[in-house]
Amino acid sequence: MRPRSCQSREVTAARELQSAPKEAPSEEPRALRARDLAGVQLLQRTIGNRAVARLLGGAPQQGQLIQGEGQIYEIIRSDFDKGTNEWKYKVKGADGKEKTIGDWDPAYSFTSATQLIEKAIADKTAANWRSTIDSLPEQRVNELAGFHAWLDKIVPQVSDWRFAYLAASIMIVSTHAPAARKEARRQISAELGDKDVAMRMIKTPVITVIVPRDKQMTELPEFSSLKASDSGAGPGKTFDGREWAHVRGVGNVKANGKTYAAVTEENILGGDPDPKVFAEKKDEHGTVVTPGGAVQGGYTSGYSTTTHEFAHVLHLNGLDATDKATITKAYNDRRAASTGSRTKLTKRWVDGPRVSPSAPKNWKDAGWTDAKWLKHLASLTDDQRRPYECYASQTDMEYFAQLSNAYLGTNLGTDPTTGQPRKNGRAWIKAHEPKEMVDLLDKLYQRKTVNDITKGGKLVKGGKCANPPKPAPPPPGKPPKGGA
Repeated sequence: MRPRSCQSREVTAARELQSAPKEAPSEEPRALRARDLAGVQLLQRTIGNRAVARLLGGAPQQGQLIQGEGQIYEIIRSDFDKGTNEWKYKVKGADGKEKTIGDWDPAYSFTSATQLIEKAIADKTAANWRSTIDSLPEQRVNELAGFHAWLDKIVPQVSDWRFAYLAASIMIVSTHAPAARKEARRQISAELGDKDVAMRMIKTPVITVIVPRDKQMTELPEFSSLKASDSGAGPGKTFDGREWAHVRGVGNVKANGKTYAAVTEENILGGDPDPKVFAEKKDEHGTVVTPGGAVQGGYTSGYSTTTHEFAHVLHLNGLDATDKATITKAYNDRRAASTGSRTKLTKRWVDGPRVSPSAPKNWKDAGWTDAKWLKHLASLTDDQRRPYECYASQTDMEYFAQLSNAYLGTNLGTDPTTGQPRKNGRAWIKAHEPKEMVDLLDKLYQRKTVNDITKGGKLVKGGKCANPPKPAPPPPGKPPKGGA
């Protein structure tokens, strides 16, 4: 991997670099002249990348990688053997297995995430692009969010969807639920077709964390601050009184200069959250810190909370002022058009009618007719009526997130408040939403879908599906001979 060296050469290289004229700080270390390169490589193997970066007057570089045997390995420990005058590196491959490599082995070479990505850019094949990014350690890819100048350089060199794949990889943290990373990246990359939007989100930075199905969201360090957050209903509660610990997904949580979104393993891979997520939690003294709650199941197959929550952080951190104004105007116009008479109240939103045209069963049991129900709702103020209205009508943020789901084909199921079927697919949006909203969604998602759907918005049997259905139970075994 490198020629043998002695301490005097290391000292000389360090002195030469320290005495070199310093340039203005930037996101990445300055470009090195050819005569500097050998000294830098020598120092990287001895005092480490961070120390070298400080000598060069720049920010710390990402960790070193080793390439060989068709794999990318991450260095987790390096040791110098004085007896043999050789460096040995303990490395971990993508399969999680560890091994030790000596610097004398010609089958291996040092590399970095940026070098490998630039090589894949030159290759021009989509399969190699994806396999290169997939092979990189997640932490190394996440660190690219800080490489602003490098990202600005490569953006013009790649297509929209190749950059979307890289951008999604940079923004996703799957260390808590690694099995869900691949599918999360497939879904989120479909929302990053606009490079300008993707770059704004990376530079914010936006970080999307996958919450395991057996963990409360607030158990993860990225969302622990919500335990003390008070949105008006008390510490640790949402604005409508739910325990943050029991919420399965959220967008736009600000902490430590970063913006987080939470998406869940069960919604990405299918199935339900573990019931223990909703159990009572006590501290070491036996004091209840989180009361128990009703056990919740998963969402309708094909409905994606992942694309919904990511649409929130895209809306708030990726769009410019003009695009945000387009959404707000379309939302306010739709609310105005569906306010007033009983007929207007039942006008269609992407989640179905604004209010249910039929009185709920418990109201009917109390003697209310559908006509009396709608007359009562029409008499309420906007704020009084809101608890009876569909989800998309609640705010301009929910309106945009649900429209995004419909465009991407992930808005299956019924609205939880009205009980009415949601609308799904670009065709419905084109027929019912203003042209400005259709144009904005086309610009962002470029007619991509996450689910394979029909023209009517239904799932294609056997096609791609977010939050896939649970597998059918196995058929019963053959009865034993001779009866019971």
